[in-house]
Amino acid sequence: MKTYNTNEDGSLSIDNTTIPKSHRFYAQALAEVEAGEAEILPYVEPLPTAAELAAPHLAYLVETDWYITRLTETGVVVPDEVLRLRGEARLAI
Repeated sequence: MKTYNTNEDGSLSIDNTTIPKSHRFYAQALAEVEAGEAEILPYVEPLPTAAELAAPHLAYLVETDWYITRLTETGVVVPDEVLRLRGEARLAI
């Protein structure tokens, strides 16, 4: 049995070949499904990558690095909230 995958734009794919809705093979694929010769799998949103998940946490660390530089150079204390959030960001990465 053939298996078609649904793409984000509503087109179908089979064997790494995309079939747009406007193509004649799209109607043929639907006919195959109706005849029980094929199935169409629903579109599944891809999971975010590790880099995508880490990006906001890395950005926060970059944005607040100046607090650490200031502490090192002048001894001015970093606010507790910033330290807490930086710790959470490091754990999330």
